[in-house]
Amino acid sequence: MRKAKLTSVSAFLLAIVMVVSILPPVVFADDTAAESEVASGRRSMQEWNEILNTVDYATYLEKHASAAEVTDVVTIDGTRFDADATSAAEVEVMHNVHADGRDSLYTSDSSRVTWKVTVPKAGLYTIAVDCFTGDAKHGAEAGEAEKSTDVERIVYINGKVPFSEARSIVFRKSWAPIYQSVSEDGESVQSFRRDLAGNDLRPDNAPANEWQTVLLRDSTGYYTAPLLFYFEAGENTISFEATRSAMSVREITLAPAAESKVLPYEEYRAASVKLNGEKTGTDEMIKIEAEFPTIQSDESIYPLTDRTSAITSPQDPKIQRLNFMGGNENFKTVGQWTEYTFDIKDSGFYTIALRYKQNDLSGMFASRRILIDGELPFEECNALRFNYSSDWQVKTLGDGETEYEFYLLPGKHTLRIEVSLGDFADIIRRVKSTLENINNCYLEIIKLTGADPDEYRDYGFSRLMPNTIKTMLIESKNLYAVSEEITELTGEKGSQTATLDKVAFLLNRMGSDEDEIAPNLSNLKTYIGTLGTWLNGVRTQPLRIDYLMVQPKGTPLPKANANFFEAIGFELKSFISSFTTDYSTMGAVSQTTDENTSIDVWLTLGRDQAKILKNLVSSDFTPDTGTGVNVKLVAAGTLLPSVLSGQGPDVFHAALGVDVINYAIRSPVLPLNKYDGFEYSIS
Repeated sequence: MRKAKLTSVSAFLLAIVMVVSILPPVVFADDTAAESEVASGRRSMQEWNEILNTVDYATYLEKHASAAEVTDVVTIDGTRFDADATSAAEVEVMHNVHADGRDSLYTSDSSRVTWKVTVPKAGLYTIAVDCFTGDAKHGAEAGEAEKSTDVERIVYINGKVPFSEARSIVFRKSWAPIYQSVSEDGESVQSFRRDLAGNDLRPDNAPANEWQTVLLRDSTGYYTAPLLFYFEAGENTISFEATRSAMSVREITLAPAAESKVLPYEEYRAASVKLNGEKTGTDEMIKIEAEFPTIQSDESIYPLTDRTSAITSPQDPKIQRLNFMGGNENFKTVGQWTEYTFDIKDSGFYTIALRYKQNDLSGMFASRRILIDGELPFEECNALRFNYSSDWQVKTLGDGETEYEFYLLPGKHTLRIEVSLGDFADIIRRVKSTLENINNCYLEIIKLTGADPDEYRDYGFSRLMPNTIKTMLIESKNLYAVSEEITELTGEKGSQTATLDKVAFLLNRMGSDEDEIAPNLSNLKTYIGTLGTWLNGVRTQPLRIDYLMVQPKGTPLPKANANFFEAIGFELKSFISSFTTDYSTMGAVSQTTDENTSIDVWLTLGRDQAKILKNLVSSDFTPDTGTGVNVKLVAAGTLLPSVLSGQGPDVFHAALGVDVINYAIRSPVLPLNKYDGFEYSIS
């Protein structure tokens, strides 16, 4: 018994010693982790919850609907930031950025900068930022490569994110495509680089960032008007937290919402007539090829080739011409834009017409926003419609009844075409809200039934979750209403409305009869995914643009499509030229005869992939290394015989499924472990 007690006491003492010896390092580790978290700027879970659980913009506006109308404009010097709330290592006051001759505040891609502002009267204000979106410290201004990612910031008002849309405010960069100048009829015109066969090559892009004043807008495009922020009377703070890319800030301006409002078309035209008189411009039609923008918002925007129409400008039956911009490949995301420059000699009213094709959104229309000289001429330019058709169309900008006229003064002007959601913005926002509510209903149901419910069991849904049943019925009515609204906008029912009607029918069926809930739960899950796919589809706004025309009102429009003889002639020429075109060599820009400085690369992929590879080689590899590359398309079965005969290429792009052993035993396959940087070991 004594021995047992002694053993128990010894074990107890040893346990205390072990706990005491472990405790200090644990406490120290926690303190160190906390200090490290503060030093690195990482957020606590509470901070993330506050950011992610903010209300949406519509709810925010309802909350401040009774705010008094304001008239004051408040300007903040960008260099006068709150140093106590900003890390000095992340910001820097710089002078003469992009040769502006003024001071500005450089903010890095990991900064959070705060400015104090005194507001004379409480109310809703727009926020405009005078900024330079290039990296003035490490980017093109400093002689280094500019990052292609746009600038993105989280906006805080008095230390809090006011609404969910303020979590992602985008400031787009600018890029200038690089063209060649060629002489035609004694005039210098822009042209693309061409390969040896005469095919156009996609242009490279150079950074073209300039100082610009950006009104903070919703990056998703759900709200077309500038965002409004509520400020209390007295001292407030504005903070910009970087989530992507660096930028420089010169000024921040708070202005009343009334200053950002744009006149409707009738008032715009009446004001222009009152100021300048009723005068129609006399300039001849100015044709602008859409594939030659002066600047654009994304490096990834590029022109494409259309061979479906004989009169697409320019067109050639033998060689590939880059002759339109947009489509389902690029230039379809909300906020992207291309800008064109043109000259006007005589002042007056002009119309703007486009040759375009919108055959991707069946039963719907694509939307674009038009800006002249950086400004929205009138309200209707926020939501210009381009209806669906399988053919090319030529139409003047208008609402279907009225052709819009733009008053232009003599001199150089810019015309910007920006992707927008237009009249679908409110519809998409409502469907998104409906999708979230339906998903919540599904989650509530599976909490009770599990993922695989018994369709013959009485779960008592109406008794246990009456609000869920009610929500399904409400959202069914909402989807039916949206479907009707789309039908009114487009004038017809299509695949887009059919999707909404199917989901609405299922929700009504499940909400009206609780016995239908369990048997149709898997269908509801599928329809949630279908509705999400529908949303992603309508968020993109594809539109092919061949050319634009600025012309006096009444000028005859060119035809949209080729006639029968033009189409047949083009197809015959294309067919005949296919026998003489060299399809094996893709995109070569120079003839290389020295075997020591050139290599042959064989591909078994498609023509498009081969052109992309050759463009990369011609743009980067050959200029950097001085080695010419002959990219050739070959049939998949030609490699092995060529290897056996000793006539194989220097490099072969192998697709999946190639039998490597047959080539390895004949020596064309080399072991990677012999190359520098490859660590090879056998355990």
